[in-house]
Amino acid sequence: MTLNRRQWLIALWVVPVLLAAAIIVSQWQPAVQAQDVGAAGDKRTITVSGTGEITVDPDVAYVNLGVLTKGKTADEAQSANAAIYEQLNKVLFGQYQIGEKDVKTVGFNVRPEYSYHDGKEPTITGYTATHTIRVTYRDLDRIGELLDAAAKAGVNQVNNVQFATEKSDEYEMEAMKLAMDNARKKAEVLASTEGQTVKGAISIMQNGVSGGIYYGKEMAGYAMDTAESFAITSVNPGEIVISTSVTVVYEF
Repeated sequence: MTLNRRQWLIALWVVPVLLAAAIIVSQWQPAVQAQDVGAAGDKRTITVSGTGEITVDPDVAYVNLGVLTKGKTADEAQSANAAIYEQLNKVLFGQYQIGEKDVKTVGFNVRPEYSYHDGKEPTITGYTATHTIRVTYRDLDRIGELLDAAAKAGVNQVNNVQFATEKSDEYEMEAMKLAMDNARKKAEVLASTEGQTVKGAISIMQNGVSGGIYYGKEMAGYAMDTAESFAITSVNPGEIVISTSVTVVYEF
């Protein structure tokens, strides 16, 4: 059978395309990752958890002190608040020598107070001003004295007295060492029951750390004016328990 001119042209076009496709297919291969067959599967492992815990004395307290004042106008309430804080600043910075960086405002607001009557629009009866600061204090033996002095200066809100440590990173490291020792001992006991010994850790994961004590105290109402009205507040900071846990996979 003789091919006409048109058939020859089609053949000349198709053959190179088919050859190119064949070359591409022959060169394509799925990606291959090098693996050490059996390297991981042949290992015998023990997975254990370990805990570490240490008890330390707190070395710092964070105290929220607040002043709430009232007035017929917003300016009157705010002015009364500022006057009390002027006295409080003398206590904090003068009497107790607390650094300015250790006193921080955490809240301030002035808001109206309303009177409600059936069938009528609420009416403003006055205003309240509230100013709250956070004090960082390190002389824990005098924390009760500080609270009493603040109350005498006019503070009428004491909230969330938190005892903590500024060496938390250091203590966490110690707890981590104890947790790893605990995990190792567990793995050794498990391996010894099968007549084996622990070789080493394949993976280690820390599961977190916890620790801290909170002492809450509320002082409702306005502070008394005379020093004789106050006794030294007794505040026991207690101890801080810092703990952590780890999960370790050992080969044996």
